[in-house]
Amino acid sequence: MCNTGTLDEETCLCDCPEGYSGINCEEENLCITQEVDCQNGGTCADGICNCPEGFTGAHCELLDSNRVEFLLEQGYTPKEIYNGGVPLRHIYGKPYQQGLVCYVDIHDEYPGLEGLVAWPKKLGGLPLEWGCSGENLSELADVQVCPDSVEAGFLGSCFSEWWLQEDYLPGARIGDGAQNTDIMVEAMCEKVEDLPWRVPPAEVCRLLGPEWHLPSRGELIKVYTNLIMEGHGAYDTSDPFWSSTEYNDIWVWSLHVRDNIYDRLDRSSKKSEGSICAVKYF
Repeated sequence: MCNTGTLDEETCLCDCPEGYSGINCEEENLCITQEVDCQNGGTCADGICNCPEGFTGAHCELLDSNRVEFLLEQGYTPKEIYNGGVPLRHIYGKPYQQGLVCYVDIHDEYPGLEGLVAWPKKLGGLPLEWGCSGENLSELADVQVCPDSVEAGFLGSCFSEWWLQEDYLPGARIGDGAQNTDIMVEAMCEKVEDLPWRVPPAEVCRLLGPEWHLPSRGELIKVYTNLIMEGHGAYDTSDPFWSSTEYNDIWVWSLHVRDNIYDRLDRSSKKSEGSICAVKYF
């Protein structure tokens, strides 16, 4: 007796519907009867999708949060991985294009870039002067307020609890760092007075390649919040990190990290010494 389907009276054999087989149609292929659709190269067995490396979900429709580094190696971009369902916390800190991912522009706010990577450790040995002391670079926008547009407080400090908003001020925005660095190099800010053997911040970044630059204040904040604060990379925070955002002819913005206590952005003298964190766009 046919378990399902109909009996062919001429042959006395069961005429099985699609997805069933056997003498009495007793064998069911769940992959067919349940219309299991395995995506992204997955294969079905017993009604269950076996997903290839890098994919997960009932139908292999999701990218695997635990295999982000593998996906990056396979050619997926950080933004494609995010759009595939992986939270940003699983993407930040992963190696990509010689750096560590520290920002992904998921809202398409910044034309011409998808995100930002940082060199995985500070550059150079001894801390260096920013250069161009006493010179207000006319092509650099002076920024004299904190990222939330509140005027800088005591001694020009912006404490970390204020950094909840993006830095939208011209010269300090994400996307401004490369142009700032170009201006510094063209203005000969790479010349440190009486110390020709000490390559200054703007030029140190460019030694990695023309696409690397000294981060704007907003870009430096992303390095802090998404890498340094999360323990990614090897960033020696004993000295402040320079940004490429100018305050005026005497001061520029720098990042001070002290064991994650009282971390702050400060206006620092161009003649003081700071560390270098290089970044680039992707």
